[in-house]
Amino acid sequence: MKKLLVVVLALGLGLVGCAKGDDGGGWGDGADFGDSGETAGADQTTTGGGDTAEWFDGYVAATAAITTVHVVVDQEVSTAGQNMTTHMEIDMDAKAGALSAHGDMIGMAFTMVVIDGRAYVEVMGVTQEGTLEEMGMSEGDMNPASDIERQRAAVTNVEMVGSERVGGVDTKRYTLTYDVAEMNKILAEKNSDGIVTGDTVTSDVWLDDQMRPVKYESTLTVNSSGVTGAVHQTALYSDYGKPVTVKKP
Repeated sequence: MKKLLVVVLALGLGLVGCAKGDDGGGWGDGADFGDSGETAGADQTTTGGGDTAEWFDGYVAATAAITTVHVVVDQEVSTAGQNMTTHMEIDMDAKAGALSAHGDMIGMAFTMVVIDGRAYVEVMGVTQEGTLEEMGMSEGDMNPASDIERQRAAVTNVEMVGSERVGGVDTKRYTLTYDVAEMNKILAEKNSDGIVTGDTVTSDVWLDDQMRPVKYESTLTVNSSGVTGAVHQTALYSDYGKPVTVKKP
């Protein structure tokens, strides 16, 4: 059960990334478009080829420049006629490589802290009450700019769907199309025991005028240990740059 809980937490946290890049100054080493006011390709409609490459360059750089953010993640896994839901709220200080998270996972309340390269978690009915237990993680799991860069090989097309207002923020919505075979290569690199099925997969991301994510949504069909299920994930991002305090347990 503990292993399953860790996997569910990892899936949710994988939507947002949550620690410093190699330089310790944000989510990576890209330029901060927020300082200059530039939009780095946010106005272009991308349809593959060179346009897709330019879009990814802007997206990776904007993500790398993020310091702090609040993220709300909702996930639903449907398999064998059963639905399992997870809700988590995350406050991250990417510059410090730290986060605090809390929520409800398959009906069980949980708390999680990541700080100083270590992760600690308490799950109702699974871990000792009132105690945050350390669980394994690696620096490579906590670098969203690197994760987005890895996706580049799997994405076959990026298309701007249109402009939408999300949570009071003006955004542009993009649909990303992935090659499943390439996507599974990325999962294999992460030592995942699940594979994505089907020929193609799409996800949608809503970006603000600095190409920072405001919303992300995807639905995948995943087979893990012979069990197939649909995984629907949504993440909402807000409060960029606001102070975040994370304390070590």
